[in-house]
Amino acid sequence: MKKAILSIQIFLDNWLMNGILLVFAALVAVLLHFTISEYVKYSERLNLARDYGLQNQILVGNMLPTDDINRISERLAEALEEVIQLPGVARYAPASFGITAFDGNRGSFIPLECVDEEYYGKTKYALTEGFWPNAPNEVVLTDEAMALYSIGDIIEVTFYLSDADYNVISYESKIEIVGFVDESVAIWEMVPNVFLPGLDDITTTLKEYADNYSPLDERIVFGYIIEPTTASGERIELIYQGGPYLVTVDSDTDPQDIKPQLIEIFGGGRVHTGPEMIERYKVEHNEEYLQLIRFAFISIVLTMSSLFAAVFLQLRKKRLEMTVYYICGTSWAQSLWFFTGSYYPLIATGSLIGSAIYFKLSPHLIRTDPMTVVVILVFLLAVCSIQVLPSYFSARRIHPTEWIRKD
Repeated sequence: MKKAILSIQIFLDNWLMNGILLVFAALVAVLLHFTISEYVKYSERLNLARDYGLQNQILVGNMLPTDDINRISERLAEALEEVIQLPGVARYAPASFGITAFDGNRGSFIPLECVDEEYYGKTKYALTEGFWPNAPNEVVLTDEAMALYSIGDIIEVTFYLSDADYNVISYESKIEIVGFVDESVAIWEMVPNVFLPGLDDITTTLKEYADNYSPLDERIVFGYIIEPTTASGERIELIYQGGPYLVTVDSDTDPQDIKPQLIEIFGGGRVHTGPEMIERYKVEHNEEYLQLIRFAFISIVLTMSSLFAAVFLQLRKKRLEMTVYYICGTSWAQSLWFFTGSYYPLIATGSLIGSAIYFKLSPHLIRTDPMTVVVILVFLLAVCSIQVLPSYFSARRIHPTEWIRKD
């Protein structure tokens, strides 16, 4: 009990230095969070392109101001045989498929984009709750729909779509809500409105998309479905009209080799390879990327040097306090650990406080994985250990009287 009281007393005597270390750890944690979140923001669309397989695809669509949208859409559909016969072409299909479900009980329209792996690749958007659909009629909705639905809800709906002659076809069915998509993440919107599109021009966020086309107060919510089926389990054949198409090439084929032949079919200004769009994104964000690298380097150097200084100065300044434990009957190794061990709860607490401050400051600005909190905590503790543990083991090899004599 006497030793415990003494430890607390010495800890409280150093309250100012301990407080400074706590605040410093919190500030460094916030700084590291912003650095990581900026990297996540920059790389999000690159990861999206990788999962989608965009590096092996070519986008063909109506991008020119003079285009007749209906005629171009017809031409895209009519060109199937011409395109699929080109050497190296594995697939030619619309960039996206969709169907609308109507929930009569709530009066809600639910436009659903179909995300079958055949044409959506390995793309899976981040969820706030639940899991990504993996069976027919399983649905994830934008997280603003949580005001209307809950995970596990099985809803009776009517599916609506139009055939090639614009006749409306309907099917009675049921869908199950299995998750909610984070509305801040980047999603595909394959409708480029510029002459030379990059990743920024064929992506958006679910929040921006929903705000532009379907405010919740109009009872319209967006979502994703693997495959729609009727109430009897029959697959609904989707008919897509309008919008761009995607040409998928074999893995050993360079999309650039196919592009000239596609230009001959569709004309210039309408054909864009995936690698070109990815490269444009990197060029457009090159300065941002370089700033991120510089910021990350400065953050790491500041963290390492400042923690080294803070821990080292305290160890040098307060060495005599370690001898107090020894005089009270504690072994020299334990007395050293009583002092140096206090850094770990301070650093850990400061790191967690910094993480909480970051999430409070930017709850909807930049999405980060919650695991980032653990990574930053471990990093700060590791940096602390680099200075504390060598000093600790060095002091253990010195006799207490010699340690005191040096001071």
